[in-house]
Amino acid sequence: MTKRSSMHIYIIITCLILAVGAAVGTVCHFLSDGFFNYGVDYSSGAEVTVNYSVVDYTQSDVENICTSAFDGQGLSGYTLYSYESEGYIKYSFSYGTDSSALSSAVNTINTALASGAGNEYSLNAAAYHYYDTLVANPSVYIWCAVAAAIAIAVQAVYIAIRYRIDMGFVSLLANVNSLLLLAAVLAITRIPFGTYVAMVSALCVLMSMISVQLFFSKVRSNFRDDEMSKLSPEERISDAAANSSKKTLWLCGAMAIVSIVYAIAAFVSTFSFTAMAPALAAVCACVVCWYSSALLAPSLYSRIRGNKEEKVVKKVKKDKKAN
Repeated sequence: MTKRSSMHIYIIITCLILAVGAAVGTVCHFLSDGFFNYGVDYSSGAEVTVNYSVVDYTQSDVENICTSAFDGQGLSGYTLYSYESEGYIKYSFSYGTDSSALSSAVNTINTALASGAGNEYSLNAAAYHYYDTLVANPSVYIWCAVAAAIAIAVQAVYIAIRYRIDMGFVSLLANVNSLLLLAAVLAITRIPFGTYVAMVSALCVLMSMISVQLFFSKVRSNFRDDEMSKLSPEERISDAAANSSKKTLWLCGAMAIVSIVYAIAAFVSTFSFTAMAPALAAVCACVVCWYSSALLAPSLYSRIRGNKEEKVVKKVKKDKKAN
């Protein structure tokens, strides 16, 4: 299979992944929890916190008091989070929970804790508040996008000036493709989307930029090498791709192994899939980076450079015939 035929296959695969990611994300946006599977960092809701370190009650006593107060106000569907080492517990409710019901429940809890037998203090140990999703804050995305765009654009300009314009163009496509594929994979797999995504995206861009730089440096070296002058442009590009892909595989593979080990350790210690999410997203970043820089970019550049070389050859032959 030539680089030209493989290019079409890689483009089709890329389009399919992006299309499936867009479709899954869109369906989930209207029917489920959003375009991505937003984790706790991106959830809206209400919280009731109870600091029982200031009262003479056990955690079990406080939980019973809280449950009774919530039941009295008709509040249900909450989630309990225990912080026993710090002496407080937290109850999470949905964002639409009635504030007056929460206020009445909190007053009931404080009254019970202040007037109960054996209590040494008369303090307000319970409180409630609402919190908004980070998704509602567009600056989180805007600044991340600006940073990624600047990094990708700077490398594309650098490669275009130092090497060739067509190399700069392909590097731009490869780096952007890595980010788009990462977003599509996160949408498809429904890995919990948290604030860690900014770091994983930065990792994806960094590895992609390094891999692309390795590839084009080898391409330029091959085209300047007198020993390779007898080879066709496609053969020289193929040699560069094979050489740089080994380094890219080592780079992405090492990072993927580290991420997998972290994911296993996080799950064993917490038995929580959410704790594994950053590492799993990093593994996805390694895979899409390797695909974009080691497979897609060489096939694209081989086609672009090959077309230019063919035009040059045809022009030379045409000039010879004309003379």
